[in-house]
Amino acid sequence: MIGEESQIWHISSVGAAYAPVMAALHADSFADPWDREHFSQLLSTPGVFGGIASSAQDADPVGFSLFRMAADECELITIGVVPACRRQGVARALLSAGLQAAQTAGAKAVFLEVAESNTAARAAYDDAGFTAVGRRERYYQTGGGRREAAIVLRRDL
Repeated sequence: MIGEESQIWHISSVGAAYAPVMAALHADSFADPWDREHFSQLLSTPGVFGGIASSAQDADPVGFSLFRMAADECELITIGVVPACRRQGVARALLSAGLQAAQTAGAKAVFLEVAESNTAARAAYDDAGFTAVGRRERYYQTGGGRREAAIVLRRDL
């Protein structure tokens, strides 16, 4: 479902065989990583699709995305970029490819949750046309056993 070039980033679609790669990228991108089995289960679920970003010059993956379709709605499950490649348009390319794939598959809207304190991601989603439609209290686990609210965002396609 995904397969586009965006400036210097190539986005390739992935299947269950990519679970180890996605788990490694998730571990490089987040403090509380998901394991290979979690990605394998997700990627084997009907309606789930994802992408891997790599440079046009280098095939090493630097980012990933995972989406889930249900009827005419889509959810961005997770998206991440390795620290060395952040702020270079990787996440924007992954999001754009995923939104296009969702629209092609018949989605009318895309939803996601983002940590309230993640101002950089919130700004990026705002730039991509998402708007806040809800809030989930104590949704994310943070350091020291604290919990943080998630802002639910929506974008019509």
